[in-house]
Amino acid sequence: YLAGQVPTARGFDSSLGYLNGNEDHYTHHFGILNGTDMWDSSAPAYGTTGQYGDDLYVARSLRIIAEHDTAAPLFLYHAFQNTHSPYQVPEEYVDPSDPEKVQTFYGMIRHLDTAVLNITNALKARDMWRDTIVVFSADNGGECAGGAPGNNYPLRGCKYSDFEGGVRAAAFVSGGSALIPVGKRGTTSTALVHICDWYATFAAMAGVATTDAPGYGVPASDGVDVWAALTADAPSPRTEVPLSAESVISSVNGTVYKYVTDSKSANVWTPKDFPLSPAVPAPSCAKGC
Repeated sequence: YLAGQVPTARGFDSSLGYLNGNEDHYTHHFGILNGTDMWDSSAPAYGTTGQYGDDLYVARSLRIIAEHDTAAPLFLYHAFQNTHSPYQVPEEYVDPSDPEKVQTFYGMIRHLDTAVLNITNALKARDMWRDTIVVFSADNGGECAGGAPGNNYPLRGCKYSDFEGGVRAAAFVSGGSALIPVGKRGTTSTALVHICDWYATFAAMAGVATTDAPGYGVPASDGVDVWAALTADAPSPRTEVPLSAESVISSVNGTVYKYVTDSKSANVWTPKDFPLSPAVPAPSCAKGC
């Protein structure tokens, strides 16, 4: 990895995590490259082997909150490893009354819920919640192919597909900040938003440019500020989401259209009780749908 790609070279004061994907939650071993992958800022995170990944990340976030000067703003990006494979979780989060096939997966969700609660309580304990905006978002739909237990019911498709189950991710905005209108709390938005738009939205809130300093040769950001679309019913400035070489979402005169020509992967319907009941193959979209 180039040194310029680590978070501390991209504006963060510190970071803790891995640089690849699908690492073991305890050993932090990355099988494809056959090595341990856990970094504390720009150096190997020695002494973390054997500790559950999300326990490490939550402890770091809680420490950052506890030590933060509340007179200064804070941007905290906490990327959970749960509920990504491999499916592992501390035993105390497993409920033996759950169906055996999903006990570990459900336990990972409980661990995630507890982590969110603990971070929220830490912000409230320091009286930071009243000025906080929380954006919680998945990065893709649940993985439900090849024996994976994710479920995107009632949407079609899984992770790796261009169908709604693969790309329409669950997300919400919360927090105590007055920037979230009272009338919008508890409501649902249908505004078209791409995950890259959060960068531009956060930058606009902070009053900073989305472009890098001259000389880096980095293209302009693809993100757009969607805050007014989410909080004031303004039209979304996001009018197109290219999904892949085969699929695109486009908004035309306020109507959102989606064109898919890829049906090679994860083209299934998952029932409400998946994976306890099997997925059902969906019609091909090879000629477009």
